[in-house]
Amino acid sequence: MADTVTVAAAAKVNLALHIVGRRDDGFHLLESLVGFTEIADHITLTASDDISLDVSGPEQKALTDSDDNLIIRAARLVKDHVNGTRGAHFALEKHIPVAAGLGGGSADAAATVQGCETLWNITSTVPIEDATLAAGLGADVPVCRFGRAAWVWGIGERVIPAPSWPDLWMVLVNPGIPVSTAKVFQAFSGQLKKPEIQSGAGPTWSPSVDEFIEFLASRENSLTDAALSIAPVIAEVLAVISAAPDCLLARMSGSGPTCFGLFASESEAQTVAKALAGGKSEWWVRATRLVSPPDHEIH
Repeated sequence: MADTVTVAAAAKVNLALHIVGRRDDGFHLLESLVGFTEIADHITLTASDDISLDVSGPEQKALTDSDDNLIIRAARLVKDHVNGTRGAHFALEKHIPVAAGLGGGSADAAATVQGCETLWNITSTVPIEDATLAAGLGADVPVCRFGRAAWVWGIGERVIPAPSWPDLWMVLVNPGIPVSTAKVFQAFSGQLKKPEIQSGAGPTWSPSVDEFIEFLASRENSLTDAALSIAPVIAEVLAVISAAPDCLLARMSGSGPTCFGLFASESEAQTVAKALAGGKSEWWVRATRLVSPPDHEIH
């Protein structure tokens, strides 16, 4: 039985996100094509009598080790699920910006669930359902636990694999302003989109770069206007990315404020990232590969 386990929590990107309805309890129904990047937080779990957390890394300043941290909440959810008595100390190395639309907290929670299952040798219990994770921890947790590109729908608890897409690189840009997901959803007043996922199957596309970009361009992020009403700087970020040489598509991820541009090659993405970082020192800018399914498992 392991005394120490290390897990990675990869940043996710919403390549498209449509709001398709609203439940009686106020939760919005969505459909989203989610991909993952090679940017990740890292969590080391060490066997302990209780549950505790230390945070380090370049994005630690926006987090605390309080009981409200998603890692603590996820660990307690797993422990309660199995009526466990063991604990763990969590050392989080934070690289994903907080409240950025990249699912950093959800990725940490999903990785924590996996790490606890390994550290505590949980093999014979009933798995925690995605609906439980979505309701208790957040809508992005199920797809982050799924760990590969996917179509997501419902309130985030329903996940199916996405078809392969061509090799692409992206430049992620965050203007350094945290944006509350709840406030963005509250501000949403746009038209509902027609649902596309039927009987557990989502839309498909051609594997060519041009046709995949054409497919994405025919869709949108329904939350963009709502996020702009809260953080107008998003418009500047999108404009700068769109104007970058060789940018194939620019869009906001999740509830923002992080936006991305897609590029056909690593060299194009790296060149643009370097130029943007040099021009806006207060912005968080990274070039990364958009992981293509099914060639990579996040966890």
